[in-house]
Amino acid sequence: MIAPFWADVDIRGTGEVYFYETIDRNLLQSAKRIILRATHQAAGFSRFNPTWMLVATWYKVGYFSSKTDMTNTFQAILVTNGQNSFAIFNYLDDGINWNKGDASTVPAQVGFNFGGEMLQTLTLPGSRMENITDIDGSSNLKNRGQFVFRIDAVAFCDDSIDTLYPYNEGKLCTINTTTGLVYTNSSRKGGRLELLDGVNCTEYKLSPNDDGSSGAIPISVPFTMFQHTHSKIFVNTNGLISFRKPFPQPIPVSFPIDSEEIIAPYWTDIDITNTGSVFFKESLDIQILDRITDDVNVANPRLTAFKAHWAFIVTWENVVRSNKTASSQLQPFTFQAVLTTNGRHSFALFLYQSTQMLIELESTTDTCKEVQVGFSAGAHYVNYLSEEELLLKSFNNRSLHQQIKFIFQLDNKAVHQFGCNTKGAVIVHQKFVPVTGGGLLTITGACFGLLNKTLLTCKYEHTVTTGRIIGDSNTALCPLPLFNRLGKHVLWLSVDNETYHFHTEVNIVPEIYQVPDVIVTDMSGSVLSNHLLIANRTYNITLRNEIW
Repeated sequence: MIAPFWADVDIRGTGEVYFYETIDRNLLQSAKRIILRATHQAAGFSRFNPTWMLVATWYKVGYFSSKTDMTNTFQAILVTNGQNSFAIFNYLDDGINWNKGDASTVPAQVGFNFGGEMLQTLTLPGSRMENITDIDGSSNLKNRGQFVFRIDAVAFCDDSIDTLYPYNEGKLCTINTTTGLVYTNSSRKGGRLELLDGVNCTEYKLSPNDDGSSGAIPISVPFTMFQHTHSKIFVNTNGLISFRKPFPQPIPVSFPIDSEEIIAPYWTDIDITNTGSVFFKESLDIQILDRITDDVNVANPRLTAFKAHWAFIVTWENVVRSNKTASSQLQPFTFQAVLTTNGRHSFALFLYQSTQMLIELESTTDTCKEVQVGFSAGAHYVNYLSEEELLLKSFNNRSLHQQIKFIFQLDNKAVHQFGCNTKGAVIVHQKFVPVTGGGLLTITGACFGLLNKTLLTCKYEHTVTTGRIIGDSNTALCPLPLFNRLGKHVLWLSVDNETYHFHTEVNIVPEIYQVPDVIVTDMSGSVLSNHLLIANRTYNITLRNEIW
């Protein structure tokens, strides 16, 4: 059964119900574009080509008994290529006005149910509740009033479908949770995880351990969690992220926790001594950030201008619960936490590949809780089991992505039309800057595009340069001067050459540590050249198209 709006529809007084099959190429291509956007072209869907679809439309239908004072308009589309099948639900904007007939006591239900040996169900939030009429303003895509679900058998049975954010890519380094030393796969010699060490590592993993922690991980972009802004993160084996100190405690407790700031996608006693891995990395990858932007905008349509500029991705892969606390031994499972910000708003995304994980979570009790999901930051906290009203948005994509996803907003900023800063902290995209300077610093997170300015003043500690705002893209470029010391420098930005509205930090390192293959751009953002290698050292070559 597929139910775009299961309620007591009565078309004796008003409304029509239409349905038809089609193999029209234009309609199939329109459906394909919607499905590719929903799947992010994952798991081979970039080659998905539908060959058939059924369209059913309930147009301005009334409700029992022959009532015509309010009408609903909605649609269900079934699409297949013979192997993969999808259902698309469409709701006309402001087109859902009634929720039940006069003879009904329960409002409409939306979702689907497949019985038999492969029992699978999905019920959309708001079903059987009075506010189901708000479904025309919701979505699991970026489009209001539209939902896409994958409904073929593979969606429920094929565990190879993997739509977590990318991880375990690039140059991997291992952190020894006992000594804190960092190792590459090609060397047994470890170094301290400080500003200069590990600069060539693009991702890290924890060494095999039980109740371990990464130690302090410096991050290149400040991350705000309500009242506090953090420059370091601790990744803990037991399914949580902390900001003030390592938090290896294996047995979870209910939030809030005094004097701690914790993000817990799945806090439980995890042992990766013999099986499982914990990966983490920062990311400025455009494709990843665009996908995060879509997820956040889907969760909160009011943030129409939010654009993620930084992400920190932690993945617990094929981990198992420890026998010390688990009442039942689970199969290995994988989950992920993604922290993101645009300099103004901060979010945490929790992604789960195994529905059994949350079944276990829901079966625990408050008196003997083995799993805790949520976050704690002083007066701001959410316990998954008891404080669901603080959830920004949750939607179940088991039918589409074989995963469950939750999104939380973690800042005190009021949500308004523009998800960017008009003053305050901004984001710098280069993690490390050579002391010799040269090149351009990319800065985002501010409402540059709304200021109707083309130039801005970039004030370092001892040097002032003139930068440029790139059109209406909310991106600015600042020339890098020669620096007189290593370490962190504060950069102030002004759009009127008088008041410094924005600020950020720049990490200055010896030029020998500059990451190779840096792309150099001109002030329009066009690529001009790559690096130049002289005497085994890498230097940036900056070509400018205009006089400064």
